Amino acid sequence: MEIFTNITLIIDETGFEDREGLKRIVSSYNHKTSGSCYRVKESFDVLDQLVKKLSTLNAATHPTPVNSLVMDYIYQRCAEKLRKIHGQSIVIDFRAANSDPQGTGQVTFRARNKSYSPDRVHLDFVRQRFITFYQRTASDLHQKDLHLAPQQCEDLQRRFPLLLFNRGPSNTTKICGPFAHVHKLEEYVSQNFKSSANGPAKNVPASSQSFKSNAPSLKHSKPPEDESCPICMELIPPEKKKALQCKHSFCKDCLQKAFVYKPVCPICGEVYGTLKGTQPDGGTMDIKRTADSLPGYENHKTIVINYHIANGIQK
Repeated sequence: MEIFTNITLIIDETGFEDREGLKRIVSSYNHKTSGSCYRVKESFDVLDQLVKKLSTLNAATHPTPVNSLVMDYIYQRCAEKLRKIHGQSIVIDFRAANSDPQGTGQVTFRARNKSYSPDRVHLDFVRQRFITFYQRTASDLHQKDLHLAPQQCEDLQRRFPLLLFNRGPSNTTKICGPFAHVHKLEEYVSQNFKSSANGPAKNVPASSQSFKSNAPSLKHSKPPEDESCPICMELIPPEKKKALQCKHSFCKDCLQKAFVYKPVCPICGEVYGTLKGTQPDGGTMDIKRTADSLPGYENHKTIVINYHIANGIQK
């Protein structure tokens, strides 16, 4: 006797790579289409057989929204780390929403080989590893616009391999990479210009002269208020900008959400407030030595550390 009857199973086609195969399987069942979803209304046993059939199709995770600029940096400078995340059986597909390099896009995860059908747990595990890696990369990513000659870009690219140099119009170069490396690049450019400016013009090498001739334009092509938020990677409106004492700036809303998790600067880690956990107050620890020895250390005494933590949650 069946206890459950007339159950509705909702299947979202965006979770499958082989959508034609999905359509063929579902078409033989009593179903309705709503947007990207199929609603199949059958008995429990019938739906159980349907789920088994669907498991033979290559599954893909739901699309994960990402920033195109961050993904471009990951593909070009973090390819090896990305390969370790997805392994040899999973493929990470990125599709940009538009042609804007700073726009948004979507990432999906699917099986590399159609003969292999990974379970949802495996796909979700890869997805969670990617999201963690993506968030860490995005939080430290910084972008600056400098006016540099092609020869200067080649030299700087060799000196700063973790940075991306993308040439734009009017000798404008977009530099993208970890905040610390971008900062060192700016210091290097500034010092080279100063050293070439202080010496006699006839003794300045050709490459240094190019720095000198371009010196007035060695600045941000955008006004200081047009900074990108390291968290959401969008331009920060002046009225929503929040600058910390460590000189790092963010969107007020992004920073507020980050501080809910931990009151530290997402870039340098400087603490703003009191770090609190979930353990209760009033815990103690005591240390003592005993004459007993541990296996393999018969000639030594043992240090015993006791922790006393009361029940409850930190207030």
